[in-house]
Amino acid sequence: MKKRFPKLLALALCAVLLLGCSSCGMFKSIRESARLAREREIMETPADADLASVYNEALQGSRQKAEKLTEKISYSVGRPSVESENGNVDILSAAADTLKKMIMESAPGGSERELAPGEIGDTLLKELSGADISSMTAGRNEAMENQTDENGKEITDEEGNVVTAPVTLDNILRTEFRFYTEDKKTETDENGNEKETVTLHPADAAVIETYFGAPADKAAVLAGFDSVKGYLQVNDYTVEYKDCRINATGDMENDELESVSFVKNMTVTANVTGTGAFAHLGSFTVTLDVSKTTEYSFTFHAAAE
Repeated sequence: MKKRFPKLLALALCAVLLLGCSSCGMFKSIRESARLAREREIMETPADADLASVYNEALQGSRQKAEKLTEKISYSVGRPSVESENGNVDILSAAADTLKKMIMESAPGGSERELAPGEIGDTLLKELSGADISSMTAGRNEAMENQTDENGKEITDEEGNVVTAPVTLDNILRTEFRFYTEDKKTETDENGNEKETVTLHPADAAVIETYFGAPADKAAVLAGFDSVKGYLQVNDYTVEYKDCRINATGDMENDELESVSFVKNMTVTANVTGTGAFAHLGSFTVTLDVSKTTEYSFTFHAAAE
């Protein structure tokens, strides 16, 4: 046992030495990362008027450098409302909920696929024209940082609180392109209570369909309800576009897009007639909000260490 003790002590000392070296390397790496972060040039946020051009340049760069492109399409449907001149409203609402359930169970158009960057022409990804965009804004990744004077001492206000200011952390740019405007109006009722109403004004349908895709074939959509013709007949429907927008996240430093999502919000109004056991419901109108989201994610080659 006494002979083994020096060996165990030597092994323990070696372990401590290795751990110390490892820790030194780890702390050195942390300090180096912090130094590089401090020295990294933080690019200015582009003016709103230039955001479309910045997006177009990043799209072109991503087309050239991306290794893979993933497309994911999903739908969501809001609670339907019903209007009818005859029939029980509760029963009609139940029938409308049934239609919504059918729509979501069939996952209309929901899909996911992987593409090569060269196949980008088969997607919604295309250059944007600033003239078609109603408004656009950008955001950055920021953190609040304590402010210091020339001597490195923290600055405080009159109440002794440390003064802070937002600091941009990196060159990631998040942009939203809106294809609608809002008209906000505040009204006061007879009791003096103020109420704000917001009216949406979507862009022209032709503009929205240029960037968010053509509408689904109506005949095919109506044919999808053939399975319930014994109960409900969907005669026709109309689509009204709402607050459609494109959200993009990209790296300005490398002219690369990380992700782009196209959110196509619509109000669908359908004319429905009860048939068979539901013939007594007569004709009624179902209105529901539908949102189609098409997301694109870019994958780039890993940078060499």
